[in-house]
Amino acid sequence: MTGLQSCVALLLTFAQSSSYPPPFPRVGATALLDNGRVQVWNVAWPKGAPTPLHRHPYDMTGLYYAPGDRMITAVDGTKRPVTTQAGGIAWQLKGVKEAAAGANTSEQDVRALEQLWNDARARADVATLDRILADEWTVTHANGTTDTKARYLADLKSGARKFSGSVTESDVVVRFYGDTAIVTGSSDSTVSLNGQAQGGALHFTRVFVKRNGAWRMVVTQATTRQP
Repeated sequence: MTGLQSCVALLLTFAQSSSYPPPFPRVGATALLDNGRVQVWNVAWPKGAPTPLHRHPYDMTGLYYAPGDRMITAVDGTKRPVTTQAGGIAWQLKGVKEAAAGANTSEQDVRALEQLWNDARARADVATLDRILADEWTVTHANGTTDTKARYLADLKSGARKFSGSVTESDVVVRFYGDTAIVTGSSDSTVSLNGQAQGGALHFTRVFVKRNGAWRMVVTQATTRQP
């Protein structure tokens, strides 16, 4: 599967209930516009990086920037190869359920959100973080301070909280307890808050819950990792 990029506009006619999450946000997708009537995403399908099984709750129009190939898996397990050319336009009605490259497990869904969380906060992508985090989300930092979702996003948006470079992870383990997922691992980042250093070498624990078919992060906690 070669790399492929497109610009996708989702026409917000009305949402439908579904047992599958929506296609966005996800790794490789960046929000460009959301005005309550239409959402516009810049989307990439990186080679070797499958996307989870999902449902399209809105009508969709896509414009492809680059040529590429991918394998689409339907909800019944059938597969079909798709080849698109640069400049091509795709139309899709709401309600289609599919996965790119056959990924359909809950663990892949949660790991994809975990990566999206790290990428979005490193870029100060507040719109994406707002979708990933539950409204009641809290984070307890390694220094013992706690932030609400509103305060954390406000600090990123204002530039008070700044990441230098990417956030890397290792030794990540995902455990499931019904519709709750516990993610543990180690991370490294360089981040400051009002000029004071935070981040660094950490151990983390994150809690995700599944609501209306979509995983959302509800709690994050970090401690300093000893050498």
